[in-house]
Amino acid sequence: MQICISNVQKTTTKNDIFNIFTKKGIGLISKIDFINKIDYKIAFIKFNKFYENEIANSFLEKIKKNIQVYLVY
Repeated sequence: MQICISNVQKTTTKNDIFNIFTKKGIGLISKIDFINKIDYKIAFIKFNKFYENEIANSFLEKIKKNIQVYLVY
């Protein structure tokens, strides 16, 4: 599965995103790509798998229902 984060700070790195999703226990990321815009980036995150826990399950459920997800870090 791949998700898109439509507005990421220009200074955010692939390691930052990887660490946030790992720390939250959401899933195993296989690839992160950025599209650079003038004042921000768009991030595309591809997962190998999602973990089996409450946070990951809630995250997936919201995405599947097309509900906006806020990830506080």
